[in-house]
Amino acid sequence: MYFQDKNVDVLFFLEHKDREIEITCELAKHLISKEGLKIAIASELFDLPTAAFRLRPKVVVTPSTSFAKGSAGAFFFEVFGDRIAYVNLNYEQFLGSWLGNFKSANHPISKQLQKHFVWGEHFKNYLLKAGVMKNNIIITGRPSFSVIAKNYEGKKDYYRNLLADSLHIDPLKKWIFIGLTDGLAFKHDKLVSCLIAYGGDERKIERHIQWVKKTIEALIDWIYRLDKDPELSHTAFILRPHPSVSTRDYEILISNQVGGIPKNLVISKDHNALSWMAASDKYYTNFSTLSLESYLLKIPSYILRPLEEGNDESYWWCDSLPKIQNYDQFRRSILNGDLNREQIDKLREEITYYVDVERNALVETARRISSLARQVKSYPIWEWKKYLAAISTNPKRAVGIYLRRTSAKLRINPFHVIREGIISDYFDSKEIERRIGTSSR
Repeated sequence: MYFQDKNVDVLFFLEHKDREIEITCELAKHLISKEGLKIAIASELFDLPTAAFRLRPKVVVTPSTSFAKGSAGAFFFEVFGDRIAYVNLNYEQFLGSWLGNFKSANHPISKQLQKHFVWGEHFKNYLLKAGVMKNNIIITGRPSFSVIAKNYEGKKDYYRNLLADSLHIDPLKKWIFIGLTDGLAFKHDKLVSCLIAYGGDERKIERHIQWVKKTIEALIDWIYRLDKDPELSHTAFILRPHPSVSTRDYEILISNQVGGIPKNLVISKDHNALSWMAASDKYYTNFSTLSLESYLLKIPSYILRPLEEGNDESYWWCDSLPKIQNYDQFRRSILNGDLNREQIDKLREEITYYVDVERNALVETARRISSLARQVKSYPIWEWKKYLAAISTNPKRAVGIYLRRTSAKLRINPFHVIREGIISDYFDSKEIERRIGTSSR
């Protein structure tokens, strides 16, 4: 956890480091240097009770709408109530037809008090239909687009050499980056039950899980077959698991299916998804919104659809991209496939319909957060009674977070306190200091 003082103007919570830390640190740098605000950055998975004990924020920024029991929003509302402001950045923007209303604003506090930053008018209307107050919805654009323009455009050679040196991949090969939305394929029944309890559509979730599992199974088979193909011997596949999934999960799955890891495949969670995207020649996914970033980086993208029949899931950012339904199509797309002008124009139309691309989303988001912080006139008063009440609402989760944090700091994991997939989501103050160039307390 990073903080400059116990009294902070803005406290950012992260769930998955890979998806959120770079955007958060870019916002923090702007708020510190341009707005003169005091910033804290904490992990919802590792720091929640500690942050609520040590910090007195004016604004709490979370990566989702959640005010469910045990969430950062609910915990801080229990301690500080409506004396502070709450912001939802929602990196996923309520995406996924299989989710039902799980990602939407369901809790009364989220609808009435929380400020929601959205990519464009489409998502504003989505929240209005969900019952969110109009003056609580703010259009900012998509922050990751601004990060790409600032840190990744035109830097393919830099990232290619960096990653090649780090993971010993031949930089002269054709790099095929695979980033799936695959988290639920490795989840346990308890989490699925939680998704359903919080508004997920049970039938759609179960069907979605089976679809993702079958997609992964087909992909593994295709890569295994291509490993023996002399025409594709100069190709490297880089598979990056979802933040909640470990490389070990994939190693076990692949070994069970084909007897070992193909020589043409690298499974890695090192660095971040955008650096891999910037360094690669092509990108394949089932439905990850990284395909939007691939468009900005001019990386041809393909959608894996080996089980199109019976799949009624809809993803607008995939509609105009080529669909890969079998091995032969997969092979041909790697050898000579590319996006045509019509597909590129169609994707541009879809992006501009859903996302306000005219705004510098980082600057707009920082400006709006700064305005909210200045509207809160004083740092909140902390009380033992309210803190203990927040702990008591979900003591098992609070204890679990403390144990998880201790295990991560000590780099030990007895009794599997930390699920292997989320160990990579831990960060400390030194990592944030390196990113934003400002010392923590």
